[in-house]
Order: sequence, then structure tokens, then C-alpha cells
Amino acid sequence: MDRGMQRNSFYWLLFIGAAIIEVYFLSITLQYPMIGMNAVQTEDNRFFVAEVNEGHWGDMHNVEVGSEILRINGRPADEHLPLTKLSKIEKVSQMTLLTPDGESHFYTPYRAQVTYQIIYHILLPLSFFLCCFGLSLYMYRRKHHLRATEILVLFLLVMAIAYQAAPASSRGDFLSRIVNGTALMMTPLLYLQFCRVYFRSFPMKWLSSGMLSMLYGAIIAATGMEIASYYYTFLSEYTARIQLAIFLIFTVLIGIFLLKNYLQMKHTAFHTILKTLLMGYCLGFAPFLLLFLVPLLLLGEPIVPAELTVAFLLFLPASFFYLMVSERLIDVDYVFHRLKYYSLIAILPAVLGNSIFLFFESDLDLRSKSLLFVIFYGTITLFLFLKDFLDYRLQLKSFSEKYNYQSSLYRFSQKVKQVKKVKDLTLLLQYEFEDVLHVRETAVFVMDRESFISCEEKPHLKPMLAASGKLWKNVAHSPGDVLPCVDGYALVIGMKKNMYTLLWISPKTDRTGFTPDEKDWMRTLCYYTSILLENLYLIENLIGQLDQMIDTDRIHPSWLSKMLFTISERERSRLAKDLHDTILQEQLFLYRKLDTLRNELYKESKSQLDDSVIKKEMNTLKEHVLDSVHLIRETCNELRPPFLAEIGIGQALEHLIQRVQLSANFRIEYHLDDRPTDLDDEAAITIFRMIQELLNNAMKHSNATVVQLDVDISPSQTILIRYNDDGIGMEVNSMKNYYKHMGIYSIQERVHSLGGETTFTSTPGEGLQVEIVLPYLSHRIRHEQDVVDI
Repeated sequence: MDRGMQRNSFYWLLFIGAAIIEVYFLSITLQYPMIGMNAVQTEDNRFFVAEVNEGHWGDMHNVEVGSEILRINGRPADEHLPLTKLSKIEKVSQMTLLTPDGESHFYTPYRAQVTYQIIYHILLPLSFFLCCFGLSLYMYRRKHHLRATEILVLFLLVMAIAYQAAPASSRGDFLSRIVNGTALMMTPLLYLQFCRVYFRSFPMKWLSSGMLSMLYGAIIAATGMEIASYYYTFLSEYTARIQLAIFLIFTVLIGIFLLKNYLQMKHTAFHTILKTLLMGYCLGFAPFLLLFLVPLLLLGEPIVPAELTVAFLLFLPASFFYLMVSERLIDVDYVFHRLKYYSLIAILPAVLGNSIFLFFESDLDLRSKSLLFVIFYGTITLFLFLKDFLDYRLQLKSFSEKYNYQSSLYRFSQKVKQVKKVKDLTLLLQYEFEDVLHVRETAVFVMDRESFISCEEKPHLKPMLAASGKLWKNVAHSPGDVLPCVDGYALVIGMKKNMYTLLWISPKTDRTGFTPDEKDWMRTLCYYTSILLENLYLIENLIGQLDQMIDTDRIHPSWLSKMLFTISERERSRLAKDLHDTILQEQLFLYRKLDTLRNELYKESKSQLDDSVIKKEMNTLKEHVLDSVHLIRETCNELRPPFLAEIGIGQALEHLIQRVQLSANFRIEYHLDDRPTDLDDEAAITIFRMIQELLNNAMKHSNATVVQLDVDISPSQTILIRYNDDGIGMEVNSMKNYYKHMGIYSIQERVHSLGGETTFTSTPGEGLQVEIVLPYLSHRIRHEQDVVDI
């Protein structure tokens, strides 16, 4: 194999290895949320929570500082490596803590990702890796014969791996820590190597090969120290800072070389290329250095989290990709001078804005003040930088076509996206009419079917509107109608029950009438507004109901519970039907084919050969298919009780109890009311689901030996369900924790949706007693209620 093929094989193996490493780091990040807690070890080998970092899992779950760590992942705390080696509580799937007040808490943070971590620990690193990986593949396939391309591919992959390894490293994975630190320190040196190869034909000065080897030696030493910290834990306090310091020194050193070469080549034809690299380098590394690394090393606390600043590293591959594939470069001097000019202009308004804000919020710490200034300064600079482009676009759309009615409708539709209140919508509509039609005055008023006028906005118009209202009396109106007034016109913009909402507009300032195009525009705008008003009224009504519900200390209204469970049952029914009509039928068909084939083979074996192995395998396949059919049928039965409407609630419950009795470790004593009923389908499925949940809860948690169940259905009065077991019981107050007792919560909500009551009685060791009282709902009563609701 020649040298070229060996290099080609090496880089393809590098791509595969990078993908494998990425999958490993991503799996660590997905599997374990970042707990964000540090621990301290006492002399008697006990571990206590020493710090809970803000915004991570521990903070979200209110873990108390000072809590003792008893067990992690089912083992004693002193056997958990991230805890003993790094004093970090990470890579946790199960954890038992003892709070300072003596309460024991069991946590299961396995795969319980926090939204913040999903964005900054999963989505951003994965997107960055895919971007770098894609750029590497594209450039290597296009220009793999160039040495600069090979180094650039290596740089992009190492940088992407360093980014993806950071979240896994923060979770206490030791391999990720080694890879993250090593890759981070290698990033600036690989950047330097790329520049050396890319500009080797130009008279530029870079680091010598000997100096470069020394820098790589420093990386090897720091990595060796990181590995040694696994065995000598006191080193872990220094390794991270040493690696960050090395990265800072390398980055600043290479930045100095870039700037020096740029100044040397400033008046040559290559200054644009160097300036592009310099801008990409500064935009990529400066936020990480100035907002995270330097404050961390000097102050002990960063201004901006690393997850945000590292995202700017994308400017590095972007600048490289641009140089490698672009045949015509943009005017970097223009962009650079504009950026420098607007950066200077933005200083004063940023200082003023920051000072005004701090005048009202003077209790912020230094980190928050610095972050606030960065936000002000960056926002103003970005806005000024895009000013020319924005001015051109805004003038083109908003001013040069101001009197184009189609453009006005588009502009109005864009503005109403931000409207949340009826008042804001009407004000926006008035402004649009005054701006486009040049009318003197507008006003919004309300009129009922008896022509009673209410105009709180401008009371002086009420006499004129009242006189005009007599002209419209007893006439039905619809949105968009233009009604003549004593002075001007009124347009219907909304209807709510017996009330009309109208917009009054005065005549034009030049006293000319409205053209047909203007009237069409007015009707269209008013009709569009009426739709928005209707939606806003519905939203306000819903918010009012929710506010009323909150004021009365209710979790949510019964109609909402009923709607949610109805949707759930419909989805269960659809899924059960799909399983029955597709997979189950395929399994039955396969079973029949196997049975036919088995019989044919059996006949042939009697006449020709004795192939016992084939018959045995066919019998085994047949049994597996039967098991699969049984499993699918049981799943369908769980999703939707079979023949509930046909056989009635009594027989359906009896079948359920018999099925549970086959797999349960307790005896079920039950009494079911078998009187014929006209029970509503929704009530029947609710009763079935509640009893199913009670029995499932008994199998999973109760450790009971006897379960007693009594269902009494009285068509003239109520439905009474009594449940009693002799299991381990529970604290009734703990049932307020919905996430630990979702079955109990589901029962409560189902009963609430039908207007019933639930009573739970239990103490630890005394079993559980449940009494449910439901109103009797027949098909006739349900129909009457639906008519009343309508």
C-alpha cells in the first residue's frame, strides 16, 4: 500500500473514530442529567452536599446543602468514583439523601433532562459537531490532496470533539475529562499548524517546529497529570486550571502571531485573507476568553457560562470553509471598518443604558453588571452594524409602498402577531386607518341590538353616534359592513353575543370620498380584525375561567379533566384498533401458515424422511407466535376493554378481576352489582379504569395478601365503589406528590371529571381503603346534560 492510500485510510478511520466518540459522549449526556452538586468528605468517610449550582438538576429539585449522601446507583456513596475522585455528584441514576432535619429522600434523575441542559448540553454541541463533521467531509472529499485540508479536517474534528466532550466531562466521566482537556489544548496549536501550511509560500513568521514540539510536550504533560489525578485525587484541584491556563497562553500567543503577520502583509494582496482569519479567530475565541476563561481564572467566577461562549467557536470553521471554497471574497475591509466604527459608537449608549438600569437595580453583583453591559453593548453594536441593510428593507416595505393597500394589509398582519389584548388591537387598527386614509379622527365604540351606544374612548362623539345608530336599528350587521353616519362612517369590526364593536372614522382631511379600492381595503381589514377579536375574546374568557379556578383553589375545572380523559380514551381506542387490525392479523396469518407448513412436513416425514429437528423448530415457532398473539391481545385489552358496551360493566369487571387474579400474589374478594343498567359509556369506562388502576397499584406497591372490592350501582341514586387491602399502606399526605403516585392522581382526576368524590384512608402498615362516590349517569342523563351545555 503506497503512502497516499495509507493517509487516505487514516483519515477515513479518523472520521469513523470521531463519530464513535461523539456517540459515546452524547450517550453519557443523554443518560445522565447534570446534577450540579459538589460534595465534601468528612474524616469518618461520610459525604455531604457542599454546593448546589444554580439552574441544574439539584437546584431544580431543591436539594438542601448539608444533606448526607447515603447511596448512589444502589451502592454506598464511597464506592461512586465521581464522588470519591472529583467530589462531584454526577452520573447518578438513583440517589438516597438524608436531609439535615433527618428526612430520607430517594431521587431517580436517570434521563431526567433539564430544558437548559437539553439546549446547551445536547442540541448546541450536537449541531456544532454535525456542522464541523459535515464541513470536514465536504472539504476532504473535495481537496483531500492538500496538506492544509488534512490539518483543517483534524482541527475541525478535534474542536468538535472538545465541545461535545465538555457536557460529558461535567457529568464526571473520567474519559471525557481526559479527551476534553487534551482536545481543548490542541485546538489553538492545530489552528497554528494550518496557518503555517496554508501560508508556507508567503514570507510570514510563525512558531518554529522545535517550539511547536515543546508546546505539544506541555499538552502531553498536562494530560498525564489529568490521568494521574485518577490515582492521586489531590491533583484534580489543579488539573482543570492548568489546562485552561495552557489554552489561554496558546490562544493569546497565536493571536499575537496572526496580528503580527497581518500588519506585515497589510499592504499586500493577501491582507484580505489574513484579515478574514483574524476576524474569525477573534470572534471564535474572544467571547470564551474574555467572558468565561479570564474571569474564571482571575475572579473565580465567569461572567457568561461556558455553554454560551463556546458556541462562538463556530466562526472558526466558518472562516476556514469560506477561504477554502470561495473563489470571490467579500470586502472584509468594509465589514471590519464598519464593525470598528459601530463598536466605538455603541460605547456611549451602552454605558448610559447600563447606568440607567443600574440606577433602579443597584443590588446586582459584579458578574451581573458585567453581563448586563455586554448585552447592551453587543445588542447596540449588532443593530448599528445591520443599520444600512435594515434601513433599506424597512424603507422599501414601509415607506415607498405606504399607500399600497396590499402592503398595508401585509404590514398590519405582521404587527398583530405581537398583539395580546383587545385594546392593543383596536389601537393598532385606528393607527392603520389614520395613517393610510388620512382621516382626521377615529374611535372605537360598542352598540347593542337596541342601538344603545357606548363610547368611553371619546364621549364627545356619543350624541352624533347615537343619532347615527337610529339609522341602523333592527338591521342585522356582519363584520366588514360600512355604515353611514351623520359625520363619517362606521365599520363593524366584531360581534360578541348581542353587542357590536364598531370603528368610527371621520371624513378625509381633504373632504374627498372613499374610492372603491379604499372601501375594499377597509372591509378586508375589518373582517380580518373581527377574526382576531373573536379569538382574543375567547382567550380572555378562558383566562378568566382559569383565574376564577385559581381563586377557588381548584386544580382545574371538571370539563378540562373530562376533555383530557376523553381524548386519552379515544387515542387508546384508536391504538388498540390499529394493533388489532394490523399486527395481530399479521401474527394470526403467520400462525396459520406455520401450522399448515408443520402439517405438510409431518405428512412428508411419515412417507419419506423423519426430520424431527424441523418439526421441533416448527412447533417452537408456533408457540412463539401464539405467545405474541396473546401478548398483543392483552395489550389491546389493556388499551380498550373489549365488549364493554356489549356485555356491560359488571361482566367486564369480572373478566378483569379474573385476569388479574392469575398474575397477582393476593386473593381478590369482590362483590359486583349485576343489575342491568343504562350506564353512560363514559361513566362505564371511568369505573373500569379506576378499578383497573387500583388493582395495578395493589400488584405493584401494596404487598397485600387480600384485596376486597365492592361495586354498588344504583340507577336512581349513585355509584359506590369500596376498595380495601391489607398491604403496607402509605402516608395520605404523600399522595400530594403526583409524580410518585400517578395512579392515585389519575383516579382522583377521573372522579373529579364526573363530579364525584374520593376518600383515601391509609397509614403505614395498615393497608389502604378507598371509597369513591359517583353520580349515576345514564345515556339519557348524559344527553340532557349535553343539551344544557350547548
